[in-house]
Amino acid sequence: MKTKLLNTAVALALGALAGSALAQAPAPLRISFTADIRSTEPGVNRDSNSDAVVLHIVEGLVAYGEDAEVRPLLAESIDISPDGKTYTFKLRQGVKFHNGAPLTSADVLWTWQHYTAANAGWRCASEFDGRG
Repeated sequence: MKTKLLNTAVALALGALAGSALAQAPAPLRISFTADIRSTEPGVNRDSNSDAVVLHIVEGLVAYGEDAEVRPLLAESIDISPDGKTYTFKLRQGVKFHNGAPLTSADVLWTWQHYTAANAGWRCASEFDGRG
């Protein structure tokens, strides 16, 4: 009888602990969109739904701050040449990809070349190739 009572008490205690842990678990964030996203390729096939998703997956060297001004994000700082044609980005230290690999200037260069390639379809390409 004592064993049965002990087992019941342990089961009740564990159940109470599990119940309190479940009660403290945050509710999942659920968001609905008016349509499917168009692409997960940043800047290629954009709309507000696609941007809302993609901007939670990738980050850029810069982003808009709370004051709607462009601010460094993955960059620590930005130096602009006097003629406004050369931007030098100093990368933040300690930034890592999802697999733990550190962000390097080679990664930034690869991304830049990927988006500015002739067949990339990046909608902002004309702003950087002399046509814009």
